[in-house]
Amino acid sequence: MIKKILTLVTLLFLLISYEQVNAQYCSPTYSFACSSNDFINNFSTTGGVSNISNLNSGCNGSGLPSNYTFNSSMTASQIQGLTFNISVQAGTAFQQVFGVWIDWNQDNDFQDAGELVYNTTAGNITMNNSPAITVPFTALPGNTRMRVRCIYTTSQTYSFLQTMDCSTQSFGECEDYNFTVIASTPCTGTPNAGIAVASTNNPCVGASTSFSLSGNSLLGGLSYQWQRAANCGPTATWTSLAGQINSTMSQVVTGTKAYRCIVTCTNSGLSDTSASTCIVTQTWSPTGNCWCIPTYATVSATQFIANVQIGSLNNNSLAAANPAPNYVDYTSQQQAAVNPMPTPIIYAGIPNTLKVTGSSGASQFSGMWIDYNHNGNFESTEYA
Repeated sequence: MIKKILTLVTLLFLLISYEQVNAQYCSPTYSFACSSNDFINNFSTTGGVSNISNLNSGCNGSGLPSNYTFNSSMTASQIQGLTFNISVQAGTAFQQVFGVWIDWNQDNDFQDAGELVYNTTAGNITMNNSPAITVPFTALPGNTRMRVRCIYTTSQTYSFLQTMDCSTQSFGECEDYNFTVIASTPCTGTPNAGIAVASTNNPCVGASTSFSLSGNSLLGGLSYQWQRAANCGPTATWTSLAGQINSTMSQVVTGTKAYRCIVTCTNSGLSDTSASTCIVTQTWSPTGNCWCIPTYATVSATQFIANVQIGSLNNNSLAAANPAPNYVDYTSQQQAAVNPMPTPIIYAGIPNTLKVTGSSGASQFSGMWIDYNHNGNFESTEYA
């Protein structure tokens, strides 16, 4: 009898352990499939020991009711006490709010304080280069889960709450990824600051550039101070950037600037300075390459823009039909030396009439954006 009881207790313990290891994270609920063009199209991390780059994924959720996918082969990682950044972009049709959670204590939910690591506070298409996210020293080392959600909204004051990791919404998508928390080892002696690395060395005007270090010491007890110089020459004068004291940072760069980072081991008081990186901002041009190219899930020969008319522009594009990827750039024709396509002139404060004619194959809706602030992006305020 005692042996049977011990066997039963052992089996019960194994069952509980198995359930804990294989416990499932909750799935959110949506009323409409993400094929409605409400989805996460691009998600990436920078500044981690390892990073994720999941681009042009489109609507890849499992469908209703959750619009959910777990990208189990994709992992980002970072050391306790160090930072990383995230960027996320929705489809081009509808603005979204974004939320990101990480299960720091590995209890198979995102309900604990501090596990909503970032969220936007207004509807938009893009959230680029979030403020640095710090991996808490209290985070359990090992593999855990990171969740990214978007939901459609037109509000400029809406944001996710801690408890909305599994809430019911109308439109949107949810993507999960692996995240590995690496235990920190205290630094000693002189650290290695490595090389300063930028997400781009030729950014568009007004665009945010993220900075991180490569080849640097990955230890606990390190402090960071980013610096900037007004030129990239060997005699540049360096100035410390207020508040930029993490291993990663983001800056909107103007003109030509150089950046580097001083890394200090707080245990020894010894420092090292990274090799610098030079940033040269692009000169704004209406024919530049700073604007994103929209994507569509299906190429259709019967659904296209047939004509656009505004001011002096009257472009009959019926002959162009709808070439993949459902996108045409006419700016080169507007710059042509012979018979250029007219460039419409519009005046601030004066109403202008836009007429868009669609194909006869199906009902369409249209929208127009104008990059008023010349930053290479189309913000929600630039939707005309």
